[in-house]
Amino acid sequence: MNKVLPSQFTPTFFEPSRAGKSLKEVGVDYLKVESKNITSRWFHSNHDVDLFLWLDEHSQVIKQQVSFCGQIVEWNVLDGLKTGVVIEEEMSYKDSENKIDQSEIIRFDQKPQKQAIHLAVEVIENVELLEEFIKNHLLVNFGSKSVMLNARKSKKTPSLVASPSIWSRILTYFSKKS
Repeated sequence: MNKVLPSQFTPTFFEPSRAGKSLKEVGVDYLKVESKNITSRWFHSNHDVDLFLWLDEHSQVIKQQVSFCGQIVEWNVLDGLKTGVVIEEEMSYKDSENKIDQSEIIRFDQKPQKQAIHLAVEVIENVELLEEFIKNHLLVNFGSKSVMLNARKSKKTPSLVASPSIWSRILTYFSKKS
């Protein structure tokens, strides 16, 4: 019988502070949506963590998303704060026996999960390569520096989202402000 000794076994735990410190910016895209300029930023860590930001032309956060270990914590200017999980689906093609395609969808929770929000906040607090004013906006949006009003406002039923419609709703929001 093969015995695992304590010195040979190292359990893996999610450490949000370590994950936040290890986030590096790996992508920046500039989008022009109607007459609005939007900047998309992507931070990634080998600790199974991603941070996505969408900023308007005045560097105001319009959407943010932290993804860690299959969990999602998201805030956007229209829906507020929500949490969920990433679900992977395999789909096989009818015309081929061996062709399998995978897609990911997000199933949002009925009400935001406090533990997931707490972990996402700890990740953001420890991102070293993020400007302080943006970091503060992210923390406020996730409710760590204010009352979590968005969590109370959002009483939506769970949904499956592959949401390109968020952009059309953001455009509508911006067109009302102009």
